[in-house]
Amino acid sequence: MTLSGKSLEKSNIEEKINLYINALKLDSEDVDAAKALAFCYKDLGRLDLAIKYFSIAKRKTPFDKVLYYELGKLEYAKRNYVKAIKHFMNAVKLSPNYTESIIAMGEVHEEIEEFNMAEMIYLKILEKSPTNQEACLKLGYLYIKTGDYKKALNCFRDVLAQDTQNSEAYYGLAKCFDEAGKEIEARRYYKKYLNMEPHGEKSNIISSRLKEMSIPKRKTSISRSHLRLV
Repeated sequence: MTLSGKSLEKSNIEEKINLYINALKLDSEDVDAAKALAFCYKDLGRLDLAIKYFSIAKRKTPFDKVLYYELGKLEYAKRNYVKAIKHFMNAVKLSPNYTESIIAMGEVHEEIEEFNMAEMIYLKILEKSPTNQEACLKLGYLYIKTGDYKKALNCFRDVLAQDTQNSEAYYGLAKCFDEAGKEIEARRYYKKYLNMEPHGEKSNIISSRLKEMSIPKRKTSISRSHLRLV
């Protein structure tokens, strides 16, 4: 988006904010206005104000799982991890199959390096819903973090068994092979991702990494290329 486009979008959001503020002045019980206002502030990155109005809406409609989820995401963005987990848990209490909130809990536990807890959460989702690709991808990336490359590969391959066009799974394979020192395999899957997503969000990073890989390296006595992945 161009700078002028971004300015216009921001201007439109600010107009909406004024509209919703006036609506709340007329009717302080207008939950829809409070929620809409919170989403506007979220879009502008004004997290404290977004939290304020989501909280107002939550007090008026305490059984809306989405409000707890949104509050959790905002607290997570502010690195208030305990508060984030509490909100996500409340959302799941209201809706035990609220997968987005359960996955978000796993992400928080990953962030604070509670990897066993994150693994348990993702596995629990897959136990109930074996075809949940998002949980499978999250688990694969978690295993890369913990150095469990074989398990990571299995996760990404499981996703591709369901959807051969899942570019994120190809990136996961590439990242896994790369971390394990298997550059030939990593190049193959990085290129596969680029063919599928030439302008994807990871394309620039991948292109830079491929350039690094093309530079001849001196042989060293220490190498990860011996690691067995299959």
